[in-house]
Amino acid sequence: MDPQHWQRLQRLFEAALELSPSARGAFLDRACGGDAALREAVERLLRQDATGDQALHAGVGAVAAEVADSHLGRRIGERL
Repeated sequence: MDPQHWQRLQRLFEAALELSPSARGAFLDRACGGDAALREAVERLLRQDATGDQALHAGVGAVAAEVADSHLGRRIGERL
């Protein structure tokens, strides 16, 4: 992605965040025009923002638990 495209995507994303979710569709209709790929990229960022860090924390927590369980017997008595 070239820098100009990235800057436009970032500006649209930030502007859309300032709007209520119900107003975002009309805004993206106007702002993206017929650029379906740009609109999809902005919408993808908005969806990711809406989930926050939940997906990251869930993934990290699952991996940490798996690692801890797999090394439990070898780690008894050690300090972290």
